[in-house]
Amino acid sequence: DIKAGVELGIGVQLVYLAVVTPGGAVGLDVSFMAYPVIAIGILGKLDAGATIAIASGIGVLGSFTFTAQAAVGSMIKGIYTKALADHDYKSFVKKFWLYNQTIYFALRFIPSFIAIYFGAQYIGDFMEMLPQFVSNGMNALGGILPAVGIAALLTTTIHNKFFIIFFLVGFTLVVFMNINIIGLTFIAAGIAYLYYIGSDKGTTYTNNTLTVEEEEVL
Repeated sequence: DIKAGVELGIGVQLVYLAVVTPGGAVGLDVSFMAYPVIAIGILGKLDAGATIAIASGIGVLGSFTFTAQAAVGSMIKGIYTKALADHDYKSFVKKFWLYNQTIYFALRFIPSFIAIYFGAQYIGDFMEMLPQFVSNGMNALGGILPAVGIAALLTTTIHNKFFIIFFLVGFTLVVFMNINIIGLTFIAAGIAYLYYIGSDKGTTYTNNTLTVEEEEVL
């Protein structure tokens, strides 16, 4: 179900669009939320709100497996360093990929497969067993979290508060005027060019160009 996968994927992606892992500090594992959660949402016929709510819990579980993977990898690093000390690069590459992929498979694929295999059968019944207020709360949370994700993205990318105006203009064009992303791209390019020309850098560039042209005329 490609349509459901895209819809659920967009909902989850909006929430965690600005998630970064500085220094390997992983609070929520995005890959765990991308693969098992979307599959569970499709097979369980869940809406975006419920899928996002489930993604938070499974994302925390994924962070545990990420930490375990890093811990196990650090314990067997002597195998790699010994091969490098012996200048046996062929053995190093072989062992690096063999052990790394084995650990990755055991700690990442198997939990994901179990979550999908068992979750797909029971997630629908489990959601029906939940009280109505819990379902409403999950849906409300799923509607709020995308706004939080977008706000986090704006916080990390927009350093000049004046640029928020451009975001609001684009948001207004898409929501109220139903402009698609291609048309919005051309509009944004035009506005960006006008802003550049009107800025100090653009003014300096224009003045230098005029000076060169005047010198050529003279």
